[in-house]
Amino acid sequence: MYISDDEIRQHRGEELSKIKYALSQGHSIVVVGEKGSGKSSTARVLEEDLRAEGNNVALIKERKEKNILVELAGYLDVNLRNPETRKMLLKGDLRVEVESSLTNKARYILLVDDAETIRSYIRSWFGNQRYRNVQLVLFAERPPKSDVFNSIKKRIKLKPFSKQAGFNLYYIALVVPVLILFAVLIKVRNNPPVPVESYSDRNLTATPTYPEINTTEPEYQPNSDNKIKDDLIVRFNIDDFTQIKVKGLANIKKGDILMDKIEKNNRLTKEMESIELQILNLKNKLITKPLVPEKAPSWKAMESQKSALAIANKSVSQAKLILNQARSAQNSLPSKLETQRVELEQEMEKTQAELKLSEDTILEHEKFIESMKNDDTNSSALSNEKANLKTLIEKHERMKSILEEQKAKLGSLENEHNQKSLQAYLNVESAKEGLNLAEANLRNVKYKHEQLKREALADEEEGLEQQKQRQEKYAYDLRNREHQLKVLNSRLLEINKELKKISVVRSPINGHVRSVTSHYTHGDQYAVEVTIIPESE
Repeated sequence: MYISDDEIRQHRGEELSKIKYALSQGHSIVVVGEKGSGKSSTARVLEEDLRAEGNNVALIKERKEKNILVELAGYLDVNLRNPETRKMLLKGDLRVEVESSLTNKARYILLVDDAETIRSYIRSWFGNQRYRNVQLVLFAERPPKSDVFNSIKKRIKLKPFSKQAGFNLYYIALVVPVLILFAVLIKVRNNPPVPVESYSDRNLTATPTYPEINTTEPEYQPNSDNKIKDDLIVRFNIDDFTQIKVKGLANIKKGDILMDKIEKNNRLTKEMESIELQILNLKNKLITKPLVPEKAPSWKAMESQKSALAIANKSVSQAKLILNQARSAQNSLPSKLETQRVELEQEMEKTQAELKLSEDTILEHEKFIESMKNDDTNSSALSNEKANLKTLIEKHERMKSILEEQKAKLGSLENEHNQKSLQAYLNVESAKEGLNLAEANLRNVKYKHEQLKREALADEEEGLEQQKQRQEKYAYDLRNREHQLKVLNSRLLEINKELKKISVVRSPINGHVRSVTSHYTHGDQYAVEVTIIPESE
């Protein structure tokens, strides 16, 4: 029994929808599931669905770094079919080429199966690709609490399959690979390897190996064939058939070239020049160190708001002072009125006493004048007394007018007090209104100040996060450049070693070539045997 993709979608429909929604929101995600919960099958179906929706997606199944890069290169259409390009890339430039291809993509989704079994530095490399608009979906049984797993917060747990579904999965995992292996063995047995392998026929997604070329001196051995005992066999290794310079049945002289690698020498020389140019460009590449950011504009606005807050506080203090003064003036009015009334009444009493005394004096003086008339007093003395009486009467009248004025003043004092009380009340109310306005303005300024403070703190936190990301990118760029320089320098050393090993194979005798045979050994290597019939003396 086989569990189809439709059955996977039926069993994992909810989980697939959650994963797709998280990806649509721009998040990376970790999918956790026990052994046998169908993580690999879910990853395969998810890849098909995402690709059908028009997304750029790659499913990583390899464990080693080189194999992962080759697998990614296949998804990213990196040209590995050219043998020279493929060798150069696999020697160290493939990671740079893959990163460059990922950078050129607007959005890319990497599905990594059994991510916890990959080395931590490779997982960290996956995490760094998120700066290149790459989203990760990591499938793991027991994700470690480190590297990229620690930075991805969103997680989905796969529940175990039912017994029937579990049986189907184990059947696929155990029986089907055995059947495939059996079929491959039968095919290999019926189809032995041919001497020449075409690059176009190779599986470029497999992990190629590049063994060292055997460039030792050629071996000269007599042919063991009993028919021709004097034939010589020259053996050497090649990695390109253009390096063979002789053909069968051709006459040959001692010292003639049987094999040379001048084309390989030229190719390696060009590659070395290219690598030296890349090293020079990398050393001259400007990696700008992030500057310390200035304070956010919201901080400056908050600083300017502090002065407005101080002015508002000062306005409230002044309004309170004015209100206190108005209330004090209002409270002091009754006591002032009482004081003025008492003083005025005392003056009236004094004026009335003086007026009474003046009336008594006038009456006594009039009686005195009458007595002088009866006594026939001298007319001049009588005239003087009458003049004195007139003066007393005039003074008495003036005192009457003063008393009337004092009475009028006492009557107007109450009206004046009422007017002042009303004005004091209006002053107090005006001071209260001014205080209310000042306090409302203070509350408004405080609210704006707190709002600007929150914005400033948020901007500062965002700025620190951006600065952290810039620092991390700067450190990553430095490490990446050092890594590329290290890889390129290592390749230079390898090229120098290969150039030193390149040799020319010459014929040790005169004669003619009986045959040139070759067979595939391993990697890109072929073993060649040139059989030479010596020239008869």
